[in-house]
Amino acid sequence: MKRVPLKRKSRSELKKWGDKADRALQDWYRKEYRGKKCEGCGRRFQLMHHFIEKHLSAGLRFEHDNLIFLCSRCHTSHHLGGNAAVMAKVILCRGQEWLGDLLLLDRARKGMQNTVERFKEVYQKYGGKLSK
Repeated sequence: MKRVPLKRKSRSELKKWGDKADRALQDWYRKEYRGKKCEGCGRRFQLMHHFIEKHLSAGLRFEHDNLIFLCSRCHTSHHLGGNAAVMAKVILCRGQEWLGDLLLLDRARKGMQNTVERFKEVYQKYGGKLSK
C-alpha cells in the first residue's frame, strides 16, 4: 500500500510572526550578552526566559525587565516544577523593587494585544530582515 504524505498544518500569520520575533529576540540577547551568567546557577546563559510568562502578559513579552537569563538546565528545571527555587533566586538577586515595578508594568499593559504588525516590528528591531 502506498503511503500518503502527511499534510503540513498551516500556521496562522500571528503564530508565524510571533515565533520569528521570539527567535530574533533570543538571537540578539545571545549576541549582545555573550558573557552573561545564568541567574539560577551561574553557568553561561543560553536563553531568555519570561519571568511573567508570555501567555499571561502580552504587554511584557518583549520587555527587557521581564526577561531573565537562564541556562538550559535551570530552564528545564523551572518547567518541570522546580520553578520556585530558580524564580526565588532571581527575585533575591534583582530585588523586591524590580518585582514591584514589573508587576505595576504588567497591570498597566494588561489590555495589550499581540498583532502581526507588533511582531514584525520586534522582529526588525532585533535584526530580522523583512522580505519584500
